[in-house]
Amino acid sequence: MQAKSVMTNSQSINNFRLDINGLRAIAVLLVLFFHLFSFIALNDYSWTYTLNGGYVGVDIFFVISGFLMTAIIIKGLRKENFSIWNFWKRRAKRICPALLFAIVLFYIVGFFLLVNVNEFYEFNKEGTAALAFISNLRFAKDEGYFAVDSMSKMLLHTWSLSVEWQFYIVYPIILWLLNKFLGFRAVKAGVLVLFITSLALSFILTEEKYYYLLQTRAWELLSGAIVFLFPVKALLNLSIKSKRFWEILGIIFIFSIFFRDDTAVWAPLAVLPSVLGAMLIISLASEKSILSNQIFQYLGKISYSLYIYHWLVLSISARINLSNNFLLIGTVIFVLSIFSYHFIESSRNYGWKFLLVYLSCLGFTVFTVDRHGFKDRYSGIEVEFAGKGVPDFYPAFNNQKNKAEVVLIGDSHAQHLWPFFEKNNINLAIFSSSGTYCYDDEHCSFSKPNFVELINEKYGSIHKFVSERKNFIESSLVNTPIVISQRWTQHFNKMFAEWGKACQKDPDLRNHPQSELFDESLGKLFVENPNRHFYVLGSLIGSKAIYTVRECNNIKNYNRYLPHILLDKIKCEEPLLKYDNEYKNANLFLKNYLKKFNNVSFINPNDSICKNDLCRLLTPHGKDIFWDDNHLSVEGAEFIGEYIFSRIKASKIKYRE
Repeated sequence: MQAKSVMTNSQSINNFRLDINGLRAIAVLLVLFFHLFSFIALNDYSWTYTLNGGYVGVDIFFVISGFLMTAIIIKGLRKENFSIWNFWKRRAKRICPALLFAIVLFYIVGFFLLVNVNEFYEFNKEGTAALAFISNLRFAKDEGYFAVDSMSKMLLHTWSLSVEWQFYIVYPIILWLLNKFLGFRAVKAGVLVLFITSLALSFILTEEKYYYLLQTRAWELLSGAIVFLFPVKALLNLSIKSKRFWEILGIIFIFSIFFRDDTAVWAPLAVLPSVLGAMLIISLASEKSILSNQIFQYLGKISYSLYIYHWLVLSISARINLSNNFLLIGTVIFVLSIFSYHFIESSRNYGWKFLLVYLSCLGFTVFTVDRHGFKDRYSGIEVEFAGKGVPDFYPAFNNQKNKAEVVLIGDSHAQHLWPFFEKNNINLAIFSSSGTYCYDDEHCSFSKPNFVELINEKYGSIHKFVSERKNFIESSLVNTPIVISQRWTQHFNKMFAEWGKACQKDPDLRNHPQSELFDESLGKLFVENPNRHFYVLGSLIGSKAIYTVRECNNIKNYNRYLPHILLDKIKCEEPLLKYDNEYKNANLFLKNYLKKFNNVSFINPNDSICKNDLCRLLTPHGKDIFWDDNHLSVEGAEFIGEYIFSRIKASKIKYRE
């Protein structure tokens, strides 16, 4: 009787399930629009449309895969003709050809278009991991899936393929062993135990790296297994009208993710309703599914190729300044996906020759990694960090200590101004510690986890660190400008979490509690040195669009291989981007707060590159202003430094005796 009930739902094996194929369409559309809207938002700050919960599309794919794979394995076990090797071989023929073709194609594209020294190198490391189906393990070591720079990882989406393949390796072995030595009931019990264990682990292991790992994702695949092994007869025997009602309810469950406030972050509790919705739809086995329309059916058929290509195309587009060409981007995604489905996926004539090609390509990615991504493909495109070589956690001088014409204080945003002083032969004393806001003994914010240890190693204590800087300021000439430059947004987010909201409600902020925190740290420095004049530099604008402009510019000017007839058609538009509100609000806070000090002037460095909320990313000579998404290049330091010190020159304080 048990065997009969299990096999009742096995129509999915012999008959093409329109409902499941339509469910694939929903899954891939959720993922596609989730990534598309995120892609647009990277370069268009006015973009307000989001689909934060769209990542559940992957979870739905897992449920579907778990159901179908369990059906295949159980059918084979019941007929006593199941072969683990044949199972793996069929899975490989299904997954590997399209994946390999995509990686090879974008290897060629990347060879010409990935101009950053390390990007092609990183792509090949990702390619090696993807082809070896361990990319989830690689990405688990990096920042989380929802990190701002996720678009820089061209094969980030392959983590789910790695999870599935790892599941395919382990799962049939477990079921085969249970069935052989303990019987079919043990198979069903084993699936339940594995499901509960994995679900429990997903609640316990909450660090970002576990987003990618099999042990916290297996429960979703096993959800599909449960649908097959424990069919609900009441659902199977419903009328067509009733099945449609429950099918709609399942779809509502799937989309319930969008009614949560925390849709931007994956969590088991957040995705559980969507998983249950997918389970419900599959359980119905509806022959008249509302998902059986032709559009959904075709999207379902090409869903695997769509999944593979959409992220690659978006990632490349972000690098060649195509962020607003939605029609072109969409066309490329669908053309590649359709081609892949009809000419790569649909063919099943892959044997030992394909295996040799696959392994050869895997080996070639390793070779490319060894060659550091053939970094000699381009010349003249190195962008150097302006603060390179400036000592950290220790005062530095570009001339004699007792002749300092300017004292510079801050974090890496102070360090990256160094080239200006070098170029203009200005004697500088710089007190900097990257990632650190620290102006007294008690109110410090720092990004380095070992900050205290480093301070103790160099100075013996934070008190001595602060005191040495204070003593130097007091001993400097009265007319020596004291310049403070910080990445304020970083420290505000840590120490002054309410600054943004407060700024909108009370632009003056004189009586706001956050101002008191400033009074006890930075403000104390101003009060204790009334005869010194301080210049506080605002938070410098940063954006991921920096890389877009740089790479477009470099492709056009430094490519050694692309024909000039093609290069001429690449248009790098005027390098302007919208001024992010985060930076504007931070600077508004500073400007208003500093008004209460007579010996402090506020200078907004963005005024040198921004006008009407638009900011340039290249100097008038076509050089990169930024080294990364917030730090200056050498040329950028010289360009912005000129503006900053023209403002100081225009003040009553002279920085040259």
